Order: sequence, then structure tokens, then C-alpha cells
Amino acid sequence: MVSGALAVVGCGASFLFDGHALVRLVFAASVAALLAGYVALWLHTRDLTNYTPAKAVAVITVCNLAGISASLYYGLYSPAPMILMLPIAFIGLSSSGAGAMAAYAFAASSIGVPMGLVAVGLLDDPGLVRAGSLSALGLVLYTGLVQAVYAACFVYARASRRATLAAVEGLERALRQVEAREDLLEEANLALDEALLGGSQGPMTGSDLGDWRLAALLGRGAMGDVYAAVRRSDNLHGALKVLNPVVASDPEAIQLMRREVDLLSRVTSPHVVRVYEVGVDAMPWVSMERLRGEDLSALLRRERTMSPDQVVDLLEQVGDGLDAAHRQRILHRDLKPSNLFRTAATREEPALWKILDFGVAKQLGQDLTVTRGQMLGTPGYIPPEALERNPQLDERADIWALAVVAYRALTGTRPFHGIGHDLILSVVRDQPERPTTWVDLPGAVDEVIAVGLAKDPRERFATAAGFARAMAEAVDGRIDPPLQRQARRLLDQLPWGGRV
Repeated sequence: MVSGALAVVGCGASFLFDGHALVRLVFAASVAALLAGYVALWLHTRDLTNYTPAKAVAVITVCNLAGISASLYYGLYSPAPMILMLPIAFIGLSSSGAGAMAAYAFAASSIGVPMGLVAVGLLDDPGLVRAGSLSALGLVLYTGLVQAVYAACFVYARASRRATLAAVEGLERALRQVEAREDLLEEANLALDEALLGGSQGPMTGSDLGDWRLAALLGRGAMGDVYAAVRRSDNLHGALKVLNPVVASDPEAIQLMRREVDLLSRVTSPHVVRVYEVGVDAMPWVSMERLRGEDLSALLRRERTMSPDQVVDLLEQVGDGLDAAHRQRILHRDLKPSNLFRTAATREEPALWKILDFGVAKQLGQDLTVTRGQMLGTPGYIPPEALERNPQLDERADIWALAVVAYRALTGTRPFHGIGHDLILSVVRDQPERPTTWVDLPGAVDEVIAVGLAKDPRERFATAAGFARAMAEAVDGRIDPPLQRQARRLLDQLPWGGRV
């Protein structure tokens, strides 16, 4: 806008002087073209999606022409050439270094060449103001001075751009750190009750349920309490989930518990928690294997992130358990860090990852969960298709949740942010920041995660094991070309950090 205003004023003033008529005509035509270019660019880029650097460069080129014609009219050795500092500074801020350099070279040479020719006597100066009092050496030095000012203006503009980008990147890093800390705080708050209760005396500590003697309270959830327990008949150590009185009074809740046991009894994998039996004594309960170690949410609260190799190991083991459930046509539907448990290694057995809590599971083709119109699962780990009015879920819903877990474990933050309704909206419409924004990872990891988090379930991996294999290859910097093409197509449709 400033350069356009100066061009109009300069062009109007040129008619007050008896300068070179042809040059004045070229000057006026250049200013008219400049104003037309400004108006066209403004109208076209009111929709910002229409903006491209090439369009701006075209207008700046016309601006250069106006400045060159003004310099030729008023004088190459007058203050007029300084007007070219404005387009040089503007183009110096361009995102394209090569384009900025080319535009700068055009502007500088367009003034430098005629000044040089005038200095050595090969061209008559057509301007109103002529440097007739300067010697040939003075003319050369003045020409060099003008070029030095142009160069300084360009260098300053490029440095200003770098400093601005560095400041913006620093702000983005700070915002990402705030988001990551908010995620950690929310996860810590969700686990606070469990941490306070672990190992304490519960209201049923010391009581018997069936053949089980209840010991310390291990945790508390929406359905009830979990106690350490010992089976008296064979001294087997296990854990009992005891429904709380409110839930236990609901026949549908007891049916839900029986269904969970029935589902898990069909799955044979060392990576799915074993369930022993269900009872409906004084209080309904279900017994399962006692696990010693920690869940993934506790590990990530302590370590924040896992190494890529550790994440691959997690995905391979959990993937084995998920695929075993899927072969029985069972979906988990609540896969999240607190439902993935790593057992402590012993002399007899290595540490194992196990999937917990199939309480909201579903058998494909038959809903086995008491819904009561409520959304099942944990916001942020529920796939987009589960939020539709009549969701049609298959195995890829669990694979999407597993991709969310992988993103969280690799980067230290969740892919989708917000609380309540905002978080649900983010899952549906947002593409998260690329994982390599947060940590140093091979670029192939971004592409594998993009397929795992595809909004359309048909675009995701067909099996959890397939996702784990692709991640293992990506960590080594490899990716199958068809998978890479699929990921890039998805990211063309919805780029990292974009919104539907």
C-alpha cells in the first residue's frame, strides 16, 4: 500500500516537470499496471486459500518496474532509486529464498546496469536530476553505494524473516509444552483415586466371597472396587472386582459382568488378562489373575515418553492380544493406557503387556453392552465412527485407539486435545500435529500414524499386527511404497494440524 501510494504521488508529480516524455509515459503505464495488480491481488486473495507466493511476486515485479521507470524519469542519481527498497524489503520476507533472491537481483540490476552505463559514458542520463558535477569515479562509487543499500535492505529483510520464524517456532514449542503438561495433569487427576487407594484397607478387606479371601484394596472404578484376593482351596493369588451396591442392584449390570467373563473365556492369548470365575454371592464379583507391575498410564506419568523400540514392543504384544480377541469377533472398545498393563519381569517369565477390562466389549454383529443411550469408552480414544448416530464398528475401531496410544507413548502428548465436548469435536474434525513435531523420529513414523488415525476406518490397517509391523519398519526408516502412497494421499486430503 505504501509503495502504491508513493507511485501515484510520484507519477502525478512527474507532470509538473519537463522531463523525458517517453519515460514519463512508461512511468504512468507502470503505475497503472501496479494499481491494477494490487486491486486484483486483493480481490483474489480475500479467500486466503487462493494466495500463492507466485501471485505476490508478480505484483512486486510490476512494482519494481514502476520504481525503475520513476528512477529513469527523475534521475538515476536522484533519491528516486531508493523507492526500490520497499519492494526489495517486501520480497525479502518471502518464504521462497530462491524467489526472493531472483526478485532482488532483478530490481538491483535494473538500476545498477543503467547507472553503470551512465558512469562509463555509454548511456546518456535521461533523468531530470543528473550527476553532471561528479567525476567518473564518483559516479561509480555512487552506483556502488546504491547497490550496497539495496543489498543491506535485502539482507535485513531475510534476517528479519528468520528472527520472526524463530520467535513463532519458540511460541509453538511453548504452547505444545503447555498442552503436554495439561495432558499429563489430566491423566494424573484421573489416576489420583487409584493411587491413593492402592494397598489400603477396603470395606470388604478380610471378607470371603465364594472361595476367595479378600485382602488389600487395589483400586476403585465406576463399576466397583478391585481387591487383592487369595483362593483358599489352592492358595492361588488373584484379584476380585466387586460391584458396588448401586451397580449390583441393577440386573443389567450383573448381566454385563457375566458377558465380560464369557467373552474373555474365548480369547487365548498371553497378552489378555485371564478371568477365572464369576459369582453372585452377597455381592456380585468376578475373579481374575493378579498382575504385578504397572499400567501404561503410570509408566507415562513417570517417564512421559517411551523409546520407539519400546513402543514397537508394546504394539506387537498388545496387537497379538487384540487380534486374538478380533478372531473371536470381539471388540475391546475402551483401549487406553490405563487398560494396558506391563507385568514385572521374573526369573521364570519376561515382562509382558496385557490388555485389561473388556467391560464395554462388543461382539461383532451383536451388541453385548448395556448402553442406556450413553457413549461408551474414553473420550480421546473413541474413534470418529463411534460418535455417529448409528455407529457400525469393526476391528479397526480398536486399531484407531491403539494408534492413539502409540502417538501418546511416542510424543508425550495426546493427539487430540480438549475436555468433554471439545475433545469429542477434536477427534471428529482435527488432524493432530505430526508426531515428529514433538520428538525426533524417522519421517516414516508420521506416515504410519497417519494411516492408523485415518478418519475413515476403511483407510486404516486391517489388523493390529499389521500396524505393529509397519511401525517396526518405520522406526528403522522403512515403509512399504503402497502404504506410503496411502498415507500421503490421506495427508493431502487432511494435512497435519488441519481441520475437516
